[in-house]
Amino acid sequence: TIILVIQKAIIIDQNIIDEDMDAEPNSIAKAIWYWVSTFNIQIDSLEDISNSAHANLDPFSKE
Repeated sequence: TIILVIQKAIIIDQNIIDEDMDAEPNSIAKAIWYWVSTFNIQIDSLEDISNSAHANLDPFSKE
């Protein structure tokens, strides 16, 4: 589900979500930035978001 939220906010709605953004505390933007930065989610494309999220969040994808 977080993958879809990130894709919608960054790719579809074209929001800039990074450490320099001026977002309210406890906002969706801050939550997305937490996930992206903590789990090293690549945000260049829909495929990058999905692939990096699965690679970094799925415990069965790691050897």
